[in-house]
Amino acid sequence: MSAFDLTPPSAEERRHLEAGLSPEERHVLLQHGTERPFCGVFVDQKKPGVYCCRLCGLPLFRAGEKFDSG
Repeated sequence: MSAFDLTPPSAEERRHLEAGLSPEERHVLLQHGTERPFCGVFVDQKKPGVYCCRLCGLPLFRAGEKFDSG
């Protein structure tokens, strides 16, 4: 297993990371918003892999663990 740096970013690093977000990403990631249902780019994605945080790049979950509401 790889090690990840979990040190919180400095204020300057965080501003830099946030600057790369779209308005929708900013709403979801920083303001606890949600995406509209059934419209995201990953809604039909079935490839194996790992989903990572758009802000910090840390892994969130494996594709096989993705929730399927049916």
